[in-house]
Amino acid sequence: MKDELMAHTGWRRLDGGWAYLHGGGALGGTGAVAGVEASLPAALAPLILPAPPTAPELRSAICASLAVLDLAPDRVTVPTLGAVWRSILGAADFSVFVYGATGRFKTALASLLQQHFGAGFAAHRHRPQAAQRVPTGCGLWPLCAGDCRVDPVAGAEARPRCAPR
Repeated sequence: MKDELMAHTGWRRLDGGWAYLHGGGALGGTGAVAGVEASLPAALAPLILPAPPTAPELRSAICASLAVLDLAPDRVTVPTLGAVWRSILGAADFSVFVYGATGRFKTALASLLQQHFGAGFAAHRHRPQAAQRVPTGCGLWPLCAGDCRVDPVAGAEARPRCAPR
């Protein structure tokens, strides 16, 4: 495979088959794909996936992911965590968002969910897009993030700001 520079994330057919593009390159069915680099916008730079884990590491990672279900009522955690796992399957014709009063830990939950897509997504550095209330950046996420839609806290008051123009 020739060296390629990608500027987005998501599934892509490369010379060696299907691979998922992320900030650290690409992951295929057998692990890291050689010759693929990524140059993502700063907001997506933390989206770096690790190499596929060994069996014990995988078990531990799945248990850590499922622990999110214990953080809030099922009506909140089941759909939001389900959306994280669903996102890796490809395009979807729906989105999920969490809304509610201030101080209900919406941003904290969204930040934990974002960390499924890169440990660099820390609540104090990379808040979910809608929580930042930056209307000029909202349109860039779906374009650059490919199959990974990370905007689970866009409440009703934020949607008009992020609507396509």
